[in-house]
Amino acid sequence: MARALGACQGYVAQFTDNYAAGRSLVLSGNVGNGKTHLACAMVQAVIRGHGAQAVITTAAEIIRVFKGAMDRSAEYSDRDVLDELASFDLLVIDEVGAQSGSAYELGVLHEVIDRRYQLVLPTVVVSNLATADLARYIGDRALDRLRQGGGQAIGFNWVSARGAV
Repeated sequence: MARALGACQGYVAQFTDNYAAGRSLVLSGNVGNGKTHLACAMVQAVIRGHGAQAVITTAAEIIRVFKGAMDRSAEYSDRDVLDELASFDLLVIDEVGAQSGSAYELGVLHEVIDRRYQLVLPTVVVSNLATADLARYIGDRALDRLRQGGGQAIGFNWVSARGAV
């Protein structure tokens, strides 16, 4: 736990360098062990401490908004959604792997990660899956791009804290 906390605190403390390098992060592991809580704290810390524009959203919400763009009466396009997700200094995508894993969903998440990669912008991915299994939901190329420039995966392999509540 201390290693995961330290890695996330270090990422935030070095956010200026991580931002400049487009360095990403993957938080993966068991349910109920604080990944989302820590990711929310990271978003708040880069906003408050670095003046960054940052947001946390779920993979399902990204996909839902992309699908909404297909509605003929939609006032936005899929390009608008992609542009907005690429406008943040830090984007945290939570619950990756909780969706069904369709080819469409994989394509959407890959496109978001790839656009941010092209713009050299950091992305944090949060998942209950092992890092090796993420490729099924975001694609091998996107997973490899998250590793670019020293991007790292932090494992959360302890028992859920929710059982103690």
